[in-house]
Amino acid sequence: MSSTSTPINDPIENGLACDVLTTPPSRQLPDGHAHREPGIADVARAYVDLGRESLAFARLAAIRAYRESGPSTTRTYYRAAHTTRSMAARTSQRAQEFQRDYPIQSLAVVAGIAFLAGVAGRIWRSRAL
Repeated sequence: MSSTSTPINDPIENGLACDVLTTPPSRQLPDGHAHREPGIADVARAYVDLGRESLAFARLAAIRAYRESGPSTTRTYYRAAHTTRSMAARTSQRAQEFQRDYPIQSLAVVAGIAFLAGVAGRIWRSRAL
């Protein structure tokens, strides 16, 4: 039995569906590529990009603030160190003058400070137990 088959050309395989089924353009569905609405992935990507830009600006602002504050911080440090040294020198000089002028009172002050330190240590140790 030999059968002769006639080739059937499927019109959908050979062309677009809109070519085969004639539908007016006003009634056709959009192809999906024309007017794409932003999806959650696009919104998330936009926020990630904004976050990256914000971090970049914050980094640049921090670098700028660090560079601008360097000289003033150095000046402030040297001024504080100088003030501390001069106060320590004046205090030492006054203590030496007080010891030279009032030796008995100096011993009394040292003894009083030692007594108060002993009392404070005793109280601290009793509360620690």
